[in-house]
Amino acid sequence: KLDTLVFIQFEKQRALLIDNIGGCERILKTPMPLVYAIKTRRFILLYLLLLPFSLIDLASSMSAIIAMIVAYPLLSIDRIGLELQNPFAQKNLSHLPLETICQGIKNNGKNMLAIYTGCKS
Repeated sequence: KLDTLVFIQFEKQRALLIDNIGGCERILKTPMPLVYAIKTRRFILLYLLLLPFSLIDLASSMSAIIAMIVAYPLLSIDRIGLELQNPFAQKNLSHLPLETICQGIKNNGKNMLAIYTGCKS
């Protein structure tokens, strides 16, 4: 049986965990404004379409290659933005290991309880 001080500590930790879960739910439920995604993609597309024309005078034979070299990081940044819109998706390459995190929290809670009850017995 837990005494009052230990129960208060466990209750504080439980409340903190619930607050963190609420924060994660707010992150998940807050959508990225569609206007940002549309405007960003339009800007990147327009920039990449006009880039070869601006490079014609500087390096006419290399303008397509230079445009492709510039396009890769810009399109990668757009893709990263899409993945960051849903950090909890398990299909993303950079998904958060939620199963591992939850298992760690569960094990830590069990260990704390076992240590306390083991010391009292």
